[in-house]
Amino acid sequence: MIVLLVLMLCAFAPVRAQGAQALTFGQSVDGRLDGTTPTAAYSFDGLRGEYLRISLRVTRGDLDATLALFAPDGSLIVRRDDSPEGDALTIQLRLTASGTHRLVKPRGLDTDAARRPAITRCRLTVWA
Repeated sequence: MIVLLVLMLCAFAPVRAQGAQALTFGQSVDGRLDGTTPTAAYSFDGLRGEYLRISLRVTRGDLDATLALFAPDGSLIVRRDDSPEGDALTIQLRLTASGTHRLVKPRGLDTDAARRPAITRCRLTVWA
């Protein structure tokens, strides 16, 4: 499964988190989800009080539209799965802590996910 993630934030700064690919805001990245790489993890710096809009759309295949966002302390902020659209989901929220956050796109709960080719496009936007 091939995953294309486009992550957009209203700033330009490098970000890092252990186990997650460090991104520069506005950078587009390609990832691959398959049996040996079941998740794609990306990180970004966010400030307490900033509003996030995270949207994910599966553009080919039937990969489960699932996203999880983790706070700088590693606690789960939100996990979305099985949106009404099935192939897309949107998360809107306000950050409650400053620091490096992780966005994780797991392969999902599909039992046949390893055999399903999929391209996923994700756009992450911060606005104040």
